[in-house]
Amino acid sequence: MLWRLFPPDKQPTDSLRLEKSGATFRSPTGDRLYLSIERAIVGIATKDFKQTSRVRVVGGVSELVPTPSGNQVFIVGDSANRVYIFDRYNGKIEGSIRFPGRVKTVRMDPLGRFLLAGSFAADTAWIVALSNHSYVRGVETDWRADLPYIAWDGSVVTVKGRDVRFLDPLTLGTKKTVAGGASDFWYFFSWNGFRPRAPGMEAAPVNFPGVFVDH
Repeated sequence: MLWRLFPPDKQPTDSLRLEKSGATFRSPTGDRLYLSIERAIVGIATKDFKQTSRVRVVGGVSELVPTPSGNQVFIVGDSANRVYIFDRYNGKIEGSIRFPGRVKTVRMDPLGRFLLAGSFAADTAWIVALSNHSYVRGVETDWRADLPYIAWDGSVVTVKGRDVRFLDPLTLGTKKTVAGGASDFWYFFSWNGFRPRAPGMEAAPVNFPGVFVDH
């Protein structure tokens, strides 16, 4: 049974009865839930809490990752060297991407340019260009919770040994190396600098109403 609850309310507003789900995945915009059910994925519209689609997947479903806009969902099977491409608008699998070996997990570029696929070999990741869903090449890297990753400038950030390398996704040429960077946890975000304060405020301390600060 799937319930919908709006905090701070303590009672569900809607419910939906489905078969037992193996995993649940949410679209970035929050308007869809995807459930893995008996070698298929089921789409749920969160607005009206109704089932929108049900598609069988060869080999079952182990993981889903949507594009940043949520228009497509990439599906990893339980034991396959393919990642299936699900179109949320027509509710069908539009195709698949074939890899040199079995795919264990996938990671989405936050800007939707590339897809990274992790191999069961544990020391290799595969790069896919999402503009045409084409396999680009493999890259040697450990697979961790933070790396490899697609940086904001499009670099593939990899880790192997003690160093972290920023690579060109098409040529794998090294753009930058951070010596000893493997000992850090990497978190990527966009930052465009400090905002200038209004004239005349520089000499005045910043005050937050209702917050007591003991100087």
